[in-house]
Amino acid sequence: MFAVTHDHLIMVMLTSKFCANSLAPIGKVDQLIINQLAVLKFIDYWVFLPHRYLKRKVIVKIAQSDDEILACFCVMKELRPNIEEKTFLADIRLMKSEGYVLCYLEIEGEVVSVGGFRICINLAAEGKALYVYDLITAEKQRSKGHGETLLNGIIAYAKNENCKCVHLDSNVVRHKAHKFYLKNGFDIVAHHFLCKLL
Repeated sequence: MFAVTHDHLIMVMLTSKFCANSLAPIGKVDQLIINQLAVLKFIDYWVFLPHRYLKRKVIVKIAQSDDEILACFCVMKELRPNIEEKTFLADIRLMKSEGYVLCYLEIEGEVVSVGGFRICINLAAEGKALYVYDLITAEKQRSKGHGETLLNGIIAYAKNENCKCVHLDSNVVRHKAHKFYLKNGFDIVAHHFLCKLL
């Protein structure tokens, strides 16, 4: 049985492709979760049930406590190899004070994917936009749909916050990531330029 509390937003995914408007009863547990969608207003946790996860508890959670933040370090370091564990918590706390949201996908107690984003007003987006700074799945957990599940959770968050679009950058050498984003509804619309000062 999946535990549901007032600060959970539950969404049922009938296929690996996220479709918020195509919910249908597929079982007693799933129907119970669907029936509670209308009264859940705040996103702190998401539980997703893609077809391949119907017998497993899959939680996309926003990292709030020190332990939750630190649990994301090892996976995040695969994307950001220069970060250090001793400063990670303080860095994330500072970033959170500026609007950064750290989230992660947890399966049976193990953090398998980590994401970080922020919502801001963007002239190019003509309104609110969500910008994804970080998105990574642990190497040993890749090609299992975890990244897609986490990305869909972030997109659901953006929709709930009435954002007009989701932006992200991906390193020019991450060709598999580029294919992943294109597959999941993103377009290549700009080049990102960097001028190092130090």
